[in-house]
Amino acid sequence: MSRRRIVVGMSGGVDSSTTAALLKREGHEVIGVGLKFPFADNCEPASGGQGGARSCCGLAGMDDARRVADRIGIPFYALNFGRVFEEEVIAGFCRSYLAGGTPNPCVDCNRRVKFGRLLELAQALGASHLATGHYARIGPASREDAAARTLLRKAVDPARDQSYFLYALSQAQLARALFPLGEKTKEEVRSIAKSLGLHVSEKPASRDICFIPGGDYRRLLADRFPEALQPGPIVDPSGKVLGEHSGTVHFTIGQRHGLKIAAREPLYVVAIDVGKRTVVAGTKKETLRETITVANLNWIAFDHPPRTLRAAVRIRHRMPESPASLEVRDDGSVRVRLDSPVSGVAAGQSAVFYDEDLVLGGGVIQATSDT
Repeated sequence: MSRRRIVVGMSGGVDSSTTAALLKREGHEVIGVGLKFPFADNCEPASGGQGGARSCCGLAGMDDARRVADRIGIPFYALNFGRVFEEEVIAGFCRSYLAGGTPNPCVDCNRRVKFGRLLELAQALGASHLATGHYARIGPASREDAAARTLLRKAVDPARDQSYFLYALSQAQLARALFPLGEKTKEEVRSIAKSLGLHVSEKPASRDICFIPGGDYRRLLADRFPEALQPGPIVDPSGKVLGEHSGTVHFTIGQRHGLKIAAREPLYVVAIDVGKRTVVAGTKKETLRETITVANLNWIAFDHPPRTLRAAVRIRHRMPESPASLEVRDDGSVRVRLDSPVSGVAAGQSAVFYDEDLVLGGGVIQATSDT
């Protein structure tokens, strides 16, 4: 790649810091930009993991990013994106939970904020690309029907692959995206950071939602929407009342803990009816689903997908993929028929379709059917 002006989204963590350092070492003109969310104090321990506030997007994270920028000799700017994040991510997150869904805010953040607002800023600065520390790859085409498109592929390190969170990026966004870590393992990234003298080389990674202190989304909903904490019945699939809950927002599909019901075998949340304020609890077998309706599709590998195709489907980031048959309907939605039923399928989550390491596309789960 010839010398280019590249904006790097820097959170203060080892991944984005190493991304900036690698691009600088390759000879590019690198500009570091941090998106500061005033409420985000729980993403990663600051100061190289030596205690302090957990903050990949707060003040401590920005301090770490600035120290890295000074070390590698690039400019760095911290921008307050609190209001943008509130409008583009948090509001939708709350709406989905209040409607009984299980949203994925990282997908919206990548599409609307990082590769939305931040990419617009990068283009305004005359940058050709926006780089992030995501573990994914922008891959060459290997399918005839994808030859003219910008493709998204899994990372080399399957344990770190983040392609699931990037499926909603448009062709225009992918064409401007750089993921320098996609060919590397986490251990290699830490080793590179250490060799370059980056103080964040051993900084722990975060698995929390950045805008929810302690990862407890229920507290966020309770503080903002106390009216949603209305009691209601917990029933079995036949409608028999088993107990009472203090608000449907406390539950997600597949949840086991928190039901507080004595039973011969463990019970799980099978369904949520917000209108009737009802939580349906059943056995593990009763959580199994084999048919899924997916809407709001974004296709990466196709301009126009075939009416039917085979794919591996991932219904949550940390769940294994399941082979399935896909049927594209006239309204653009997809009917997914899994070869074997799976549990934990929840409306609001993303279903992402793969052909080996290639991301075909994905969308938002709307409804499910049991076996």
